[in-house]
Amino acid sequence: MTTSANLTEKLAALQREWQRLNDSLPAHSTPASMLIRLEELEDEINALQADIARSNPQNENPPA
Repeated sequence: MTTSANLTEKLAALQREWQRLNDSLPAHSTPASMLIRLEELEDEINALQADIARSNPQNENPPA
């Protein structure tokens, strides 16, 4: 079973990879493969964030 800490570590790694790739994008003539990888990373990050939110339901609705 994946723990919340493992999910958080994986999320941080994906976010670092996304940032490195984004920072390395050329201003012109960006290869399609780079854009595709950015989109894949964004999808993975969003899915992982949803998994983390589901594994921590107490954080979704804080008391008023």
